[in-house]
Amino acid sequence: METLLKAYKGLPKEIYIIFISRIINSMGNFVFPLMTLILTVKMGFSAVAAGTFLTVMFLTKGPCIIIGGKIIDSVGRRKTIIIFQSIGAFSYFICAFLKPNIFMAILIMITSSLYAIAAPAFDSIVGDITTDKNRKQSFSLVYMGCNIGYAAGPVMAGILFNRFFPLIFIVDSFTTVASIVIFIFYIKETLVVNKKEEIHETYKRNSIFSVIKENKIVMCFAVIMFTYQFAYAQWSFILPIQMKHMFSSNGAFIYTLLAALNGLVVILFTPIVTHKLSSKNSLFVISISGFVYASVFFSFGMFKSVYPYFGSMFIMTLGEIAIAINDSSFIAKNTLNSNRGRINSLVMITSDSGYAVGPIIMGGVLTRFGYTYSWTAVSILNIIGAVSMFLLFRKTSDWRCIRNAR
Repeated sequence: METLLKAYKGLPKEIYIIFISRIINSMGNFVFPLMTLILTVKMGFSAVAAGTFLTVMFLTKGPCIIIGGKIIDSVGRRKTIIIFQSIGAFSYFICAFLKPNIFMAILIMITSSLYAIAAPAFDSIVGDITTDKNRKQSFSLVYMGCNIGYAAGPVMAGILFNRFFPLIFIVDSFTTVASIVIFIFYIKETLVVNKKEEIHETYKRNSIFSVIKENKIVMCFAVIMFTYQFAYAQWSFILPIQMKHMFSSNGAFIYTLLAALNGLVVILFTPIVTHKLSSKNSLFVISISGFVYASVFFSFGMFKSVYPYFGSMFIMTLGEIAIAINDSSFIAKNTLNSNRGRINSLVMITSDSGYAVGPIIMGGVLTRFGYTYSWTAVSILNIIGAVSMFLLFRKTSDWRCIRNAR
């Protein structure tokens, strides 16, 4: 274990501060993991209506992410996080005093959009302050910090869900504020630092179309990641509905235990996966992980008892870890500091569109065909994505070999 943890030594001090900040923020991330249950149980939405609402919520985030990318590359990463996450935290605090109805749902949607503006800034900061030598380890540590919080958060949220529902919003709000305070005192503006340090990068405020044209490989990567995100979204949409259907009143608690297992596996196994895969090609690793996803999602449609779900969740999380520490690293490695905010926003909106349309499409499929058919369809889509990612790996590897030979 000591050998594994050595990978996290000697990283920029800001990485450790972000690590702590993400633990605090994620520990109070109560609302989003329970969003499907909030809509269906507390507000009485059907599966189709809940899927439609979640899709609309994710679609409204799209323009906000694009706007956020522009703000991040002009105003700065730090200011963007502090301003928009603060407003979002205040919005969640207001939700605690509302009845579970459409007005609460709309305010949650607004809060989600505010957080979306700041979302690309986190990866941009990590990309700014790291190099090729420590980038995977840095993203790995930040990712692990998020999941240390996620491991405890869902269980506490599940306990509060039935008896102390308003506290879900209050705790979520206060932990966000606490993480913002850490940013205010300990994180400097990385965009300014890098403009001074990276003399070879000319700061050009290119149009969004120029940015896309100059980063074709990254955008192809983002399009393929659409299929991964579409599939991954289903364990937070289909799975909680399935748990409720199979295990009645215990379904919400069982789902939060699965979510907690997901976070716990990340905590325990991220150092191991990072150590084993640090020298591997990012695209190749993500491709293999896609096949892992496909097998797990297929199994979700086959199980009749609760225990096998925990085994499959464990395997799925290993694939998730491998993807998480490689996708951000790949993007950071293939982008310039001056465009990183916009690239992160473009990748986020392209790939996360899968997360957006997933619920509305699969809500209809689930209602008409049931769980086994739905999970099989998700698995097939993930296989298509995994094959496409492998082909992109082959293409970029061959291209780099030709370029190096010249």
